[in-house]
Amino acid sequence: MSDPQQSTPSFEQPSWQSETPQAQQPPFPQQPVAPQAYPGYPPVAPYGYALPEHPQATTILVLGILGLFFAVTGPFALVMGNRARKDIAAGQYAQNPSVTIGWVLGIVTTVYLALVVVLVALAFPAFLLAMNS
Repeated sequence: MSDPQQSTPSFEQPSWQSETPQAQQPPFPQQPVAPQAYPGYPPVAPYGYALPEHPQATTILVLGILGLFFAVTGPFALVMGNRARKDIAAGQYAQNPSVTIGWVLGIVTTVYLALVVVLVALAFPAFLLAMNS
């Protein structure tokens, strides 16, 4: 008879598998890292993340528009617009045209208000002199 060890099938790996080392599976993909800003520029948001709009953007725009009719709101739009622009430049909020438009209207109406105040201040003494004579 034959040898019983030879009749049992062998469960060794085929020669083509044992010669090449097994390649390791790559690790899970990592989350993308936020790109670094260049020196002198504000930080950038990571991929897939948008910066929020400044919470006072609409208020600044409304005050700037109202300044065209009621000049006393112009300086408020100017001051609030300056603060909002600093926050945007620091990278805390996204660029918003409402802030820029309200800020520019604030500048225009503040200059207009200053001119009116100067003209009234110069005309008031002349008006008093005309009333006394």
